[in-house]
Amino acid sequence: MYTTIQRLIKSQIGEIATFKALGFSNIQIESHYASFGLIVGVLGTIVGIIVAPLVSWFVLNSQRKMFSLPSWQISYNFFCPVGNDYHSFNLCILSLLCS
Repeated sequence: MYTTIQRLIKSQIGEIATFKALGFSNIQIESHYASFGLIVGVLGTIVGIIVAPLVSWFVLNSQRKMFSLPSWQISYNFFCPVGNDYHSFNLCILSLLCS
């Protein structure tokens, strides 16, 4: 992701110079380009929250035929504040605030 945004910024040097000439501050320009990473991070988190239970259900059902274990169940707690998806979202917000 870093490389992609870095290439985008390098390819838009002329546009950035135009923004500076029009009076945009460095923070406004930085937040504009940081928002690309933030959008991708938030969308990836949302898609991951939706798709992960479906994929794990499919994998669990396909493996159920191969193994004979007494209990097969998927358990997710979407409201746990220490989950990985919430950490990803919080890091995205923190990176936007720090830029």
